[in-house]
Amino acid sequence: MLKTFLVGPKGEIFVNPAKRYVKPYWLNGTVPTTVVPAGAVSDPITFTVDNQGHFEWFYIVGHSDAPYTLTIFDTGRRRFLMNREIHSDTIVSPTNIAGALLTGGRPHILMESYFINVEQAQRALQIQFRNLDTVNPNTIRLAFVGRRYYYREATPEIKEEFRQRFMAKERTNIYFVTTDRPISLAAGATDRFTITSTDEADFEFLKMMAVSTGAFTWKLIDKSSGREFSPSVLRDVQGWGTADFPFILPESFLIERNYQFLLEVTNLTDEQNDIFVTLHGRRLYYHY
Repeated sequence: MLKTFLVGPKGEIFVNPAKRYVKPYWLNGTVPTTVVPAGAVSDPITFTVDNQGHFEWFYIVGHSDAPYTLTIFDTGRRRFLMNREIHSDTIVSPTNIAGALLTGGRPHILMESYFINVEQAQRALQIQFRNLDTVNPNTIRLAFVGRRYYYREATPEIKEEFRQRFMAKERTNIYFVTTDRPISLAAGATDRFTITSTDEADFEFLKMMAVSTGAFTWKLIDKSSGREFSPSVLRDVQGWGTADFPFILPESFLIERNYQFLLEVTNLTDEQNDIFVTLHGRRLYYHY
């Protein structure tokens, strides 16, 4: 949030003139809902940021009839913001978990804001949904909450302040990572699933979220060295939150490019267990 009050060289207090040009904004599609048939994948839905002002994105909020998976693609940077489809209950708040309180007061908060610069032209994010309900259609509402910088109306000094702010965001971007292949375990089964940081960028994550059809245990393992990040297995509730209440690490976990680690998972139920995990962080586009 921009400071409302500033202090001048002689101690005088005045309202920050930049506040006049920065306003809250909810970015969604021109049609507020998307209806996805049972078990189907939607056409790409476009969220357009016109050239009236830059958009800085902070929160994800939504509502749906049932859970779904989604991908987000930045058409300007030509980048996906996840390695593959991510479960809605891990990044869209409020979650669709049975018994959860539906309130906008607990948005999913991004690890860092994502800046969409429209100085040269308008930009867009494209979202695609997969309905996980194989019986009924799913009506989905999604919005990205942030603030607009209406720089065209600002003074040259304030325009430059805004430019410096978004230039600092060019080397990193938010990113969501899940296992390289889906986790689906038979009753009582154990398996290991690879999580990969590709060669485009390092990945640093801070939040862990998961949703499953049953209880499970887990352990993280460094694939190359065999180092384990706990002496024994942990229950699901000991490290995985939801979109509303993510598990936040005490220290961010840096995964360098071309690096892999393993997630060992055991199904504690007597039925098939479908598990969706999400690591939320940012990609670091720095060259050594």
